[in-house]
Amino acid sequence: MESLRKISKELSIMKFNVGSSLEVTILEILRQGYKVSNYRDKNIVFQKNQDVQNTGLLLLRQGKYDLAEKYWIWVSDFIDQFSKKYKTKFNHGISTANAAIAQIAQGRYAIGSENLLKAYTEDRDFLKSYGIEVGNPKEAFSNSPLFIYHEGKVWDDLYIGLVKRHVLSRKFLDDKKFDIFIHALDFEERVHFFLVLNELRDSLAWNRERNGNFTRGKVLQSIFSLCRFFEHYLRKYTNTEGKFQHILETHLNGQGYSVSINQATNSQTLESKSLSELDKKIRLYSRGRNEIEKIALTTLAFRNFSGHNYSTLNKISFYKRAIPKYISNIISLIGII
Repeated sequence: MESLRKISKELSIMKFNVGSSLEVTILEILRQGYKVSNYRDKNIVFQKNQDVQNTGLLLLRQGKYDLAEKYWIWVSDFIDQFSKKYKTKFNHGISTANAAIAQIAQGRYAIGSENLLKAYTEDRDFLKSYGIEVGNPKEAFSNSPLFIYHEGKVWDDLYIGLVKRHVLSRKFLDDKKFDIFIHALDFEERVHFFLVLNELRDSLAWNRERNGNFTRGKVLQSIFSLCRFFEHYLRKYTNTEGKFQHILETHLNGQGYSVSINQATNSQTLESKSLSELDKKIRLYSRGRNEIEKIALTTLAFRNFSGHNYSTLNKISFYKRAIPKYISNIISLIGII
């Protein structure tokens, strides 16, 4: 009990010191005549107070992620508080992003990804309010060693656990193609994709431990999220209108693949009430098709099925045998789009 009181007291002192230091810095900035005329000016609070930034970065480097999260949230809250008090907006994208990195490092990917996007949005909107146009003010968010580590770990878990076990997928996808794909994404897409992959990894692990209707439903939800990500990606980058099957077919043919998938999907022949039924139909309509068509057909079928079926009473063995194969096919889109 005594040690808890001591820790609580130390945290209170630390928080008080951070607040006092930031207020002194902000008052100094205002006395000197605060203005924002370029990208770097958005970080003026941190530039003028390196100690505040260095302390938070040290906590991250030392692996004290829970304390680092608290620390960076304090910084953001204080900057908001003083912005209101002195009626001048100061940016805290750096502190929000570092809190996000600390959350991701603790395995809290949903809120961490949300805060990464929040930091990005704040930077973008803050600069626009001063008439400064920037294409993508991501700065070091997605280049953080911690973010890159956890992003890579999520991918490695899926790649080793799913893709490498299936010859079909291995032919089209490897680590190099994954790196090329994610680095071509803009910042928002990259964070969303990280979140989708993590959701998929966690739902599969959860279903292995406690297989039931709910966990199987979560697997289907995560597959749907993955398919929808590819759908949004292709709609944006191909600038093609219409149904997903048309966009996918048009793009793959444009890439030099010979693909014809509209006939089966447009006739609604893939509609199914269970995964077992869907499995039979995919295999039926995959006969005679090339490998690229099988990947596209799998993606379309699971996008439609998982979007309408939250849970299913299929046998546990189906999730161990068939689902990994189909997920690896869907992920193979990375290597061919």
